[in-house]
Amino acid sequence: MYVVTRDNSKLWVAVNFLKISLLLVLISSLHTPAYGQESKSGAEKEATKEEPAETASENLPKAKELFTKHLKAIGGEKAIRKHKSHLTKLTLDMPSAGIKAEIINYAAAPNSFCMQTSLGARGEMRQGFDGKVAWSIDPMMGARILEGEEFGQLKVQADFYAAINYKKIYKEMETVSREEFNGKTCFKVHVVSQFGQEEDFFYDVESGLHLGSESTVETVMGMLETTTVFGKYGDFGGILQPITTEISMMGQKQILTLKSIEYDKVDKAVFALPEAIKVLVGDGDDDADEDADENADEDGDGG
Repeated sequence: MYVVTRDNSKLWVAVNFLKISLLLVLISSLHTPAYGQESKSGAEKEATKEEPAETASENLPKAKELFTKHLKAIGGEKAIRKHKSHLTKLTLDMPSAGIKAEIINYAAAPNSFCMQTSLGARGEMRQGFDGKVAWSIDPMMGARILEGEEFGQLKVQADFYAAINYKKIYKEMETVSREEFNGKTCFKVHVVSQFGQEEDFFYDVESGLHLGSESTVETVMGMLETTTVFGKYGDFGGILQPITTEISMMGQKQILTLKSIEYDKVDKAVFALPEAIKVLVGDGDDDADEDADENADEDGDGG
């Protein structure tokens, strides 16, 4: 197995960039924030009381209106809710590092997710969420159970209907300006996620399509400013998706290409925890049992 360490400095940076790129793309592209108005009944009507805080800016459309326009532009809520799972195949090129990756992304409603990234001779990266446990396995850090902000990010990534579940994802949103982005006139929307991630989205004034984003991401390499640009949209099963996505960080670019999406044929067995992760989950249970035993012994001694 090819092991990536800080001694392989160029590759170590490249693998970190790859991990960040995949996270950014799968949150903001495959789960494009096309947040529209859901059909509501019962408890859902009560949930409208918890709409994200939205600040109105003079002469600018509300963020919610832009999300709704984008949703209609890519096919509408009905087209998104029609599917219960998908298998997505992509490629990612990192020219500066000489790395080409092949990616297979499995997802199923409501929140099951597994992504496999092949780095050829350099090994494989995997991430997943089964509704409870968020995990990652890669050549650099091995098997890990994700917690804190990493858990929150992957949980969002795993939401199959993230494109219409904006109330679960963002606590604040505001249209802040009308400006140029990648040669197009766009409305800029600033959002703050439930776990504190701030990001600026850009929506084409004419088409309503989401054209990209800017954000600062906390990584093992420190805070990194990133720019994501979505290219031409294509029709995949009645839903428009960006065919290409370009991510820029620290002067380096990664290019993601969407090859295919196959709907409603995913075997849910792919979401089972890998053995290496099961061991970590088991170790956590054992530690808890040991702590409980120690506390019981102390209580007995005290009696």
